[in-house]
Amino acid sequence: MRRKDPPSVWVVDDDAGIRSYLSDFLKSRSYSVLSFDSGEQVARQITSVGPPSLLLLDIRMPKVGGLEVLAQLDKMGSQIPSIVLSGVDQI
Repeated sequence: MRRKDPPSVWVVDDDAGIRSYLSDFLKSRSYSVLSFDSGEQVARQITSVGPPSLLLLDIRMPKVGGLEVLAQLDKMGSQIPSIVLSGVDQI
């Protein structure tokens, strides 16, 4: 019987501390985790390695934020379950 690969989660946040915390937490729960410090990297990675099982996105990042990433994915026809995070309490 072939062993099933663990679900993959991509953590996308410009804050290194948050990326590290979320990545460590998810890895401790046996998820396969990739982390990125910008939204710009997401579309490139989907094209090269395929989509993740779940995407955790910071809503506010320099240049390309979480909502913009979701819009890009929609244009690509890629429907990935996503959770948008924010450390800003005014949103």
